[in-house]
Amino acid sequence: MRCLDHPNCIKLYATYENDKQFFIVMEFADGGQLLDRIAASEHYCEEEAARCFGQIVHAVSYLHNKNIVHRDLKPENILFSDSRPNASIKLCDFGLSRRALLPRQRFWSRCGSPDYIAPEVLERAGYGFECDVWSLGVILFLMLSGNPPFQHRNVITKYQSIKRASFTFEHPIWTMISAEAKDLIRRMLTVDTSKRLTCSECSLHPWFKDYEAGRLSSVHLWGMQERIKGWSVEKRLVGLIFVVLALVRIQKAWMRTEPGERKKTPLEPARAVETLTEVKLNPSRETRLRAAFDLLDNQRNGMIGKEDIRLSISSLFGNQLNLDAKDVVEYSHSLWSMLDILNTGVVGFEEFCIAFETYGSLSNGGSDQQEPYAEVSLLFKVLDTKCCGMIDHRDLQLTMARIGYAATEEECRTMIAIMSKDATRKPAAGLTFEVLCEFTDNYEIISNPA
Repeated sequence: MRCLDHPNCIKLYATYENDKQFFIVMEFADGGQLLDRIAASEHYCEEEAARCFGQIVHAVSYLHNKNIVHRDLKPENILFSDSRPNASIKLCDFGLSRRALLPRQRFWSRCGSPDYIAPEVLERAGYGFECDVWSLGVILFLMLSGNPPFQHRNVITKYQSIKRASFTFEHPIWTMISAEAKDLIRRMLTVDTSKRLTCSECSLHPWFKDYEAGRLSSVHLWGMQERIKGWSVEKRLVGLIFVVLALVRIQKAWMRTEPGERKKTPLEPARAVETLTEVKLNPSRETRLRAAFDLLDNQRNGMIGKEDIRLSISSLFGNQLNLDAKDVVEYSHSLWSMLDILNTGVVGFEEFCIAFETYGSLSNGGSDQQEPYAEVSLLFKVLDTKCCGMIDHRDLQLTMARIGYAATEEECRTMIAIMSKDATRKPAAGLTFEVLCEFTDNYEIISNPA
């Protein structure tokens, strides 16, 4: 990162380290993430989308000219420098970036986020700079419609659509979007990498020329904010279910262990590295773990503290699963010792991934094969805070609060609508156990595909 010097790339100023910690001093960008900014805008139009997207393309083109492939382009990694209306874009998170040391060098590891991953990355047939252009095409589609181009909840079906570039402009919002914008998206979301535009070619596309000439529409794109908010709520919902299920699984294993054997056996470094590598090579699993981590990160500082875990365990399991106060204290202490692998007193995302995949894995083979819905039954019991056999928005709001996330009533009503529509295709006042089972099946939360 030290070699990067571009107005639209976040700057690295300095690094420091001590015996246990590594500190990175970076440029401060407090204008918020791309989609959050769009969702909060009172007026958002195609012209504004072009202003922002042009800066994103310039940043990625700069990386490519430096022989760097980003490999994880997504809205969460696109920030605004400040809160001003004309704030500049800042591309960040270069953790998966790689420098190509040879012309036309190919990379092979599968990485990136499921909604933005390129077909050649999924095929594991070797990929290069072209994968970033595909991700940019997905981002532009989302910036102009409020929906991702590949909306399937089932990950395998989603990946099949990505490999075929099976997307449409059928949503009514696209009648408000210029033909040039749709042409640019088509040429970026092309499966054949030899026919896909390069970043440099994207910046020369007629759509940007129309923007520079002031010919793009400044009419507000109605409904964008609602669609983006709904999509964000859906990700938080999956994160909530994922973290509760993982905690339930760890709690079940802990309860089956004799009290004298509940001390954590230190995790072998080689096993920790292997586990983290498995997570990094499975974008779907990493995305769900990230959603779970973000919910437990009460201070929103990229770290989970011991008190966060204790309060979450006490609130979630103290009443719902009949753990007494002594068990809650012992369980939260045991769970913390599993999470705090580096013994620093706080847990970062990578530690969280290693611990949850090692001790509370929701991957294949982890669930009870004799009772496939036994864990969903425990999940339902935790979410049904009133113990009435039906989960409503108040239950979800209380459960979110118990893990430290202040969800609004509107968000939780949206979550109920998402889960009920998944099973019945129409909103419902509350959720039954059967509806929750179908939702977890459709999202493949119990078993994660590779």
